[in-house]
Formats: sequence, structure tokens, C-alpha cells
Amino acid sequence: MAEDSLPYKSFGDNNHRFAAIPRTQIQNIRAVGSYHSRHLSSSHTPKATDADAWKHRIPSGYSLKHWEPSEEPILLLGSVFDANNLGKWIYDWTTYCHGPSAPISDMAGDMWFLLIQLADKVKRAKETVGHIYSAADRDRVEKFIEAGCCLTEKLRSLLKICEVSMLKVAKRNQAGLGENAGVEFVETLFGRDRKLDMTEKFMHNVRHFNLHFDDGCEVILQKPVG
Repeated sequence: MAEDSLPYKSFGDNNHRFAAIPRTQIQNIRAVGSYHSRHLSSSHTPKATDADAWKHRIPSGYSLKHWEPSEEPILLLGSVFDANNLGKWIYDWTTYCHGPSAPISDMAGDMWFLLIQLADKVKRAKETVGHIYSAADRDRVEKFIEAGCCLTEKLRSLLKICEVSMLKVAKRNQAGLGENAGVEFVETLFGRDRKLDMTEKFMHNVRHFNLHFDDGCEVILQKPVG
């Protein structure tokens, strides 16, 4: 696939952008930015390389520019994303299609935040589980890791369904993956007569996971040696 095989909408974070966005959505977007600034400095963000792709068994030819290589890769057609960049891609296309103040855009902002929370929790659990002294605590964290990975696979399955619709549009238009493919992705993911129920169920399950993780894992991860 070509380097820019997926259409990419990116909008700046200027203050005027937030004027028409619901307050709860603004809080989520700013929380995403706060999280990202704490974990990565833009001047020190490593770029993914072919070696990173090989390590994660990503087929050659995929665009890597939306993937931070220390994060779990998520493939969508010819591009590789991390959770943050995937959430941003979904949010930007949704606001492009429906406007920033639409309820569906609010939902996309929530999804962006949930994807980052899920990825962060699973990553920290994986990094810490080997240092946990208590066998019972270690087993508990391993179960949360398994549950989080299962949710990530559910996300990949949902994206695969969206891919099929995008490819059909691209084939019908005979113009490759352009703007219509991005619009089709949004309509498939959030359309009431499409996969909205599946998307809502996924988001509900991630919220449920996050709440139980906070209750059952955070203390263990903060003090793994007891």
C-alpha cells in the first residue's frame, strides 16, 4: 500500500476550536492532551522504523507515521496507529463529517479517551506484572491483562468491519481511499443502522474494564513488592 493510503483529517488545537464543543467533550480532549504531554515530549517522540514494524510482525508497505513504536500497534487498512492516534483519527473524521458540537462527535471524543485509558492500563500492567511479589496479586493482574487484550481484539474486529465498507466505497468510486472512505468509516462505526450498537457495547465494556482495573489493580501496580 502507498504511504498515505488512509485519508487523514487533522485539526489544530486552537482555542476557537473548542467554542462549540460540549464541556464534557472538552474535558476528555484536554485529558488526552495532558496524558500525552506527560508521557511523550514532541521533540523526543521516536519515529517508528521498519525494524519496529518487523518486531511487531507488521507487513511491509504499511504507513508508520501515526504509530508511536513503544505502543501496541493497531492496523487499519494500510496504516498503523497507536491508541491515541487512532482515537484522534476517528475524532477528527467524525467532527469533519458531523461538526464538533454533534452528539456523535461527543461520542467520538469519549471513544478517543477510552482507547488511551485502555492502552495505558494494559501497558503498565504488562510492564509491572513480572515485578509483583505476591502470587495472588500477580494472577489478578495477569487476568486484567488478558481482559484488556481481549478488548483490543474486539476493537480490531470492529475496525475490520469498517475496513470492508471503506474498501467497497473505494472500489465503487475507482479513486482509491479518499475522502469518501473516511466518511464511510464514520458512518459504519457510528451509524444507527450500521455498527453503532457494536461500538456502544465496546465502549461500555472498556468503561467497565477501566473501573474494575482502578479498583483491583492500581494499588498493586503502585506497590508491586507489597
